[in-house]
Amino acid sequence: MAVSAVMVFSIVVAPHATAQELSETTADTTAETSTPEEAEQPPEVTLYQTPEESEDSTEETPVDTTESERPMDEEYSPRYSNSTVIAGQSATSEVRSSFPAGARFELASQPPGGWTVSIDSFSGAVTASTDSRLAEGTSLKQRIDVTYPDGSSDTAIAAFVVAARQRTDSQRFQAAYSRVSVDPGQGTEIAPKWQGQSAPEGATFDLLSDPPALWSITVDQSTGAARIGASDRLPAGDAASVPVRVTFADGSTSRLELHATVSTAPPAKPGSVASRLNPTVRDVVMSPDHLATAQVKGGPFPTGTFFRIISDRRGPVSSVIDANTGRLTLIPNSSAKPGLRKRVMVEVSYPDGSADVTSAQVSIIDPSHSIAGRVDPSYPNGYVPFGQKITLRTEEDVPAGTEFSVEGDAPLGWTWTVDENSGELDVRVHDNIVDVSTEIPVKATYSDDSTDTVYVHVEVTDLAGHMRLRYPSTAMEFGEQAQARIQGAPAETTFDIVEQPGDGWTAEIDEHGQLTVASPKNEDAEDNKDITVRVIFPDRSATTVEAEFATGTHATQSAMELEPAQQPVAQSMAEVIDRLGLTDYVDPTTGKLIQELPDDVEDRIHAGFGASGNGQAVKPEGDRVILVTLDGMLDLVATGLPFILERIRSGQIRVAES
Repeated sequence: MAVSAVMVFSIVVAPHATAQELSETTADTTAETSTPEEAEQPPEVTLYQTPEESEDSTEETPVDTTESERPMDEEYSPRYSNSTVIAGQSATSEVRSSFPAGARFELASQPPGGWTVSIDSFSGAVTASTDSRLAEGTSLKQRIDVTYPDGSSDTAIAAFVVAARQRTDSQRFQAAYSRVSVDPGQGTEIAPKWQGQSAPEGATFDLLSDPPALWSITVDQSTGAARIGASDRLPAGDAASVPVRVTFADGSTSRLELHATVSTAPPAKPGSVASRLNPTVRDVVMSPDHLATAQVKGGPFPTGTFFRIISDRRGPVSSVIDANTGRLTLIPNSSAKPGLRKRVMVEVSYPDGSADVTSAQVSIIDPSHSIAGRVDPSYPNGYVPFGQKITLRTEEDVPAGTEFSVEGDAPLGWTWTVDENSGELDVRVHDNIVDVSTEIPVKATYSDDSTDTVYVHVEVTDLAGHMRLRYPSTAMEFGEQAQARIQGAPAETTFDIVEQPGDGWTAEIDEHGQLTVASPKNEDAEDNKDITVRVIFPDRSATTVEAEFATGTHATQSAMELEPAQQPVAQSMAEVIDRLGLTDYVDPTTGKLIQELPDDVEDRIHAGFGASGNGQAVKPEGDRVILVTLDGMLDLVATGLPFILERIRSGQIRVAES
């Protein structure tokens, strides 16, 4: 009987079966079931032949084949090696046991906080990343689901534990210098303090930069002990900061900082200039492509004061100072890069031999980060009543160290001032104003020398209630023309005649308010006319003004001459002062000032003698009484109110009821 070497058979011989039948049956079965593929996984086969089958039967003997293959999850058991990982780093765990091709791996659960886990679904490799704050000994048991090609599945565990990080000497040894205070002209020593341990062996120390001007700082290479000295010319509060590098035996390094401050002001001789002045210069933030300037302040400095740079350390900028004015100019050089700094020391020497020292910190920034590029100062529009003052303030906060100034001169009738530090703008309008609106250029100069210029719009309001306009009385002959131009009207005012005079009189007015009037040729016609002119101010308020033209007999008589019945009632100086509400400012007997006059004195005079301009002052001249109009009296205010009151007291000017 020929039987395949890789096949296993259980053979049961039925009764009456011949040896030849058994041999043929076995041979046929072997030929049908033995294949190379099946040889790898040999099945167990049992052959049966029934007793009822006859010897001469030509039918094939029935064969029952039953597979007994085991599922893959019973044959394979995936295992992972335990892995260690340093906090803040990652580690990978591989599958140590065999597994069939086509197996797939995936995470069975999400890892806890502080862990991040990923898996290669084909190889099963698990990578765990850790948070740097995880404590040594923290563990993770990550469950893994495995699915085999036959559909069966299994579970494995990939274990990780946080291991201790290997620490360098710079991590194991921590030190610091305490801040020290140094008297001017004196020195002190300070050693680094090691936290909870002695100084490590083999460590060396060196300074990473030179000390500032007028400071001396050295460090012992072996112990790190520092010797710090301050010049007697350094001002109180001046500070020095120098980095120290520590190099440990294992090659690792750390950085320490030495900080020192001048404790008291340098001694100044009592009564010397230095004892009463405190010069300062602002810190400067500048771009690497522009000059910057700063002014030594704290004066006024006496004649003969001398300024000089005493810091000669090289840096990103060169420093130049005007020896007589203290104007500091900072010039960036090729090494000027954003982020670099330099301290400039300035000595101020006085003519009595005493001296002061001040300093400015100079910082280089990216030009696109200038203060002017980050802030946008603005002012609201201003509306100032005629003859009064208003104060305007910036609508947003500006950085410390900003300086304000006004460029150019104010137009006629305007005055303004700006507070250098706060930017508050005071604007005043006077009687002789020409322009009723203006743009005030306020310049803001920031600590980095970048600038903004804001144009503040200001308008005069309520012009009709405050402007005092008039036409002079004009004499003319019958049949002739005469001209009269309005006085006191601001620019941009418009004019028109309310009504033509009639009765042979004609009138025209131009854009400047100048009237041209023609009188009738008939001498029997009315010999004087009042022309009413409507005045519209730039603020759209309006008023009317009368212009008097007289001819013939009426013109030859003084328009200022009054009949006895029209003589005004003179008022005493005390009555005038009381009427103007100035009893707290002027002595009613002498007319001398008790205190400075109020800002609205002109408005008080105007209100006291008729807001319409009808108030009159009279001046005796011979036998006639010559009237001085209210506007004429107000013109004298420019000389000073006591001057007018003195004339009233002496009788040279009398003030009449309106």
